[in-house]
Amino acid sequence: MNSQNQKGVGANKPLLPLESSREEEILTEASSGNGSPETIRYKGRYLYSKYNPMRAVLSLIQGTKFLPGTIVIICSPCLCYGTEELLNALEAACKDGGEDAKAEVCAIEADRNLYGLAKEKLGQKKGAEKIHFYFSDQLDEFEAFLNEKISSGSFRRVLRLDFSAGTQFNAEWYTSICNAAEQMVASYWKNRITIVKMGRLFSHNIFKNLSLVGTDESASDTFLQKAAGMVSKPIIVFGAGESLDKTFAKENFPLIKEIKDGRYFTIAVDAAAQALLARGIRPDAIVAVESQFAIQESYASFTKDDFEKIILFADLCSRPQVARLFKKRIWFASEYAKCQYLDSIKEKGIIQNLIPPLGSVGLTAVYLALVIRQSIATSVFVSGMDFSYSAGRTHAKNVAASKRLLANCTRKNGAANYSASLLPPAFPVQSKDESKMYSSPIMESYAINFAAVFGGQKNLYDIGECGIDLHLKKCTAASVWTVASLQNKNSSSGQIQIDFEEVKKSKQLISCYLKEEKDALTQLKDLLVNGENSEYKKDGTTLSGQIQGILSPREYLFLHFPDGNRASTSTPFLKRVRAEID
Repeated sequence: MNSQNQKGVGANKPLLPLESSREEEILTEASSGNGSPETIRYKGRYLYSKYNPMRAVLSLIQGTKFLPGTIVIICSPCLCYGTEELLNALEAACKDGGEDAKAEVCAIEADRNLYGLAKEKLGQKKGAEKIHFYFSDQLDEFEAFLNEKISSGSFRRVLRLDFSAGTQFNAEWYTSICNAAEQMVASYWKNRITIVKMGRLFSHNIFKNLSLVGTDESASDTFLQKAAGMVSKPIIVFGAGESLDKTFAKENFPLIKEIKDGRYFTIAVDAAAQALLARGIRPDAIVAVESQFAIQESYASFTKDDFEKIILFADLCSRPQVARLFKKRIWFASEYAKCQYLDSIKEKGIIQNLIPPLGSVGLTAVYLALVIRQSIATSVFVSGMDFSYSAGRTHAKNVAASKRLLANCTRKNGAANYSASLLPPAFPVQSKDESKMYSSPIMESYAINFAAVFGGQKNLYDIGECGIDLHLKKCTAASVWTVASLQNKNSSSGQIQIDFEEVKKSKQLISCYLKEEKDALTQLKDLLVNGENSEYKKDGTTLSGQIQGILSPREYLFLHFPDGNRASTSTPFLKRVRAEID
């Protein structure tokens, strides 16, 4: 899915209750009302009123205010009463909303018998081709339909309409599907806001970081696909949460000693690196995904030796000034949006796969650990991934945020940060150790996404003693060595080796790609400035068509526009594109 942490309707599909062998026959009856429209009796209940079957559906449609940009989900349409009235109401709403106003209608059914009946009845209705109908085993197709419509940027809401009492047979299923659809729309627009704010910086960083690969002779670069499966040592991933302090408590000295002795491959998120260095532990690798200047304070206490020996896993969207500090860099790319230009980078062979947009550096670090471990038999341990904090604190000791509090401490302002836990949007949560902690909607969403993405992974353990439950296997810090002893901790595969020939090959691919993009931008600029008189104007092609062909696959020029979900050849839009090229 394309959203930070977006979960589709097909994920964790609810199990449908088994249908009883009795009462499976659908009994169609004439109602007692005028005109005698049909009603049906199924599994011992009427699915419509036996006196006026159409009244409830028509009243529902008449009492609903329809807005443009709505995806209507009809649940259990059965006899399909009201479909024509619904389409007419949506058409009227879109007509009032302007030229770009759109609405879509789809229907879902969980019962096979009712699905067959509704399919037959829908085919007899006017406008049936405008309604997309899905059975419960077609959730993948339904999800693809929703993704296509939502990613167009034309839809802002999902509206559920129950067209019969057939929903009562599988009430939880219908609720879960509609809730998932609403979440997909919400995630798209949350991501859209982020891209409007940060999209230009993301794309600028991508091109700056690509130009770094192979240019520093004292540094070595490679891409994530070359590091996959190279680490057979047990891996420990450290976040910057308070549970990190408990992991490094003095009673866990045996684990600390083993870490210092190199028995584990250690990965730290950028914010947690200082906490490890302060304890005399140099992590084997650091994960960097932050694109803004603020993250640089996390590297303030690093020595020259640290920058030379620590591997940096760097997102192409991350801050280039951080990547320049390190001499060992492994690059990867997050699919922060569905973009043809990211697909183009992949097709050129520069990167093999785009990693999903996980939103949090902690989730990304765990994802990378699972990629580089030799097999699923290699244990991965997680600490400091709390997604919550206690009153007065926000991070582990010795990280940049904690140091900042100490530096600003006065007699009037202590070293505690109570505003983070007592002011909105903070709210209390129960920690894994039954204590009271605080979180925020964003942090809680990261924890939920963590559980959804990594909950089923084999040999992935949570050694953090506090924080939101991540739904992983629990393992105390004191027993890590027992679990990890099943692995070969002295393996020579504990370090990632850089293939310099591959670096040269990547540099050549990147140079060709950047040259192609530069040439395309030169053509686009000339077409925008000189129009029909441009030296690049092709015969047999309209000017707007040629501009559209060059512009559409280069979303980095417009994706951050408020109306930039797709390319446009309108004059105001192209004027902004022209400014971006400069």
